[in-house]
Amino acid sequence: YTPNRETELSLSAERDRTDDVLFAGAGMDAPYGITDVVRLKFSKELEGKAVNAVRFNAYDSRVDHLMDNYSLRAVGNMWMRTPTTSNTTGFKLEADATAGDIPLLLGVDYKSLDRDAVRYGGMNATFLNTAQSFVWPGIDSREIGVFGEGTVALDDNRSLKLGLRYDNVHVTASRANTVATVGGGQSRSANQLYTLYYGKSFTTQDENNVSGLVRYQHKIDQDTTAYVSVSRAMRTANTTERAMAADMAAANQRMVGNPNINPEQHYQFDFGADTKIAGWGVSASAYYDHVQDFIFRDAARGQADILLNDKATVYRNIDASLMGLDLTAQHTFDNKLSVNGSFSATRGQNKETNNPLPQIPPLKLGMDVSYPMGEWLLGTRVSAAMKQTRVDTSNVTGSGRDV
Repeated sequence: YTPNRETELSLSAERDRTDDVLFAGAGMDAPYGITDVVRLKFSKELEGKAVNAVRFNAYDSRVDHLMDNYSLRAVGNMWMRTPTTSNTTGFKLEADATAGDIPLLLGVDYKSLDRDAVRYGGMNATFLNTAQSFVWPGIDSREIGVFGEGTVALDDNRSLKLGLRYDNVHVTASRANTVATVGGGQSRSANQLYTLYYGKSFTTQDENNVSGLVRYQHKIDQDTTAYVSVSRAMRTANTTERAMAADMAAANQRMVGNPNINPEQHYQFDFGADTKIAGWGVSASAYYDHVQDFIFRDAARGQADILLNDKATVYRNIDASLMGLDLTAQHTFDNKLSVNGSFSATRGQNKETNNPLPQIPPLKLGMDVSYPMGEWLLGTRVSAAMKQTRVDTSNVTGSGRDV
């Protein structure tokens, strides 16, 4: 709805359904998954001297999902199913403002996440009513953040951008003490499982996270602009990392979240430049990221913060580093033929063991060639990736995730 040029209001509703999805290696498949999403967006430009525009986006997402080991595959010794719900509600309110000659972006955002998953087991499909594991034991997460960003013009060619963000995180687990029948006659709650591996149970978690950014940009000449920035960014643990309690009789099949995991702290330095070389537009950027309390999915090997050595999947804080390089080049010839090329390299290091971090992408190359033909665009795309040799494939010395 656009009553005038300065105002826009939109409402959308979406349903996504998948049926009979097979998951190789997961032990279960998904007979169905349903996601319902409603979004509301509002924006308005203002003529005030202090506030120039406001934007408000809100959303509500409802997920109903089922995994089982009998609907789409031959069942083994035990029939199992895991119904899951994941409901997310949130909003973001932003304003473009001006303080003197300094443009500002100010805002607040909020996210509420409720997740629940129970795995049931039984001897046949009719009697699948025994709670075998509280995989997500009633996790209720609330996050609220406030942020601001401003750009100060030092002169016609130089500027300084400053940003600050504060987040409050509050997480509870309402079913952490509910006992499940694990198998082999064992009865255990999520809290008892956490205590086995970490020596601590789930208590209400509260975090106060502060992030910030300083970025200096310099226009060197008409064709070249360079920048350098320093930032600190916080990432709180997700539901699986903090509270997963997928218990099994066989220890190496367990996945156990860490209820006392710390948020990641990223201290990043990056720099880059955009320029023109012989008619080509070229961009280059590089970064180094020291990550304190990197949330690492590991195998239990009796590490200093893990009480058991049984190869269960656990989550730990470690120190790590990430670095990367990105290059792009593009050119449009006189005959309107366009060429775009890209190069990307990433390196991750586990500083605790001096081994490579798992799940790091390999060196990648890409090229697009396109030609406009009236209302059509004809083109071809080539992508390539080198073999990744810096891998973590052993759960004896590492996480084994790259297998």
